[in-house]
Amino acid sequence: MSEQDDLRKKLRENYSERAVDHMLRPKNMRRVTKPDGCAATLACASAASELAERRDLNDVLAAVTAERILQTLGGLPEGNVHCAHRVAEAFRQAVADGFELKAAPWKKLYRKV
Repeated sequence: MSEQDDLRKKLRENYSERAVDHMLRPKNMRRVTKPDGCAATLACASAASELAERRDLNDVLAAVTAERILQTLGGLPEGNVHCAHRVAEAFRQAVADGFELKAAPWKKLYRKV
């Protein structure tokens, strides 16, 4: 049994197969060298990115909610539910930022990188 198979088996003790898939193969993200983040948050961000894909800013607000993220992942253990809420809030903030830049595109020139 490979190391990946061992990890998948251990994760399946607490997470759905869909959540494990998003943890091990996150969608719409670049490869992270030396990751040190929470696997549940990574899975939530991956699921949220799929929910937001090909939607305009208005639709993203309705599509990316903590409830929809949890539904997409097949749920999370109670101790990890807050991850879905944090990711949904991050998407709401990103959408608000997108609306602000759309209204005043010149502000993009003055943002700190």
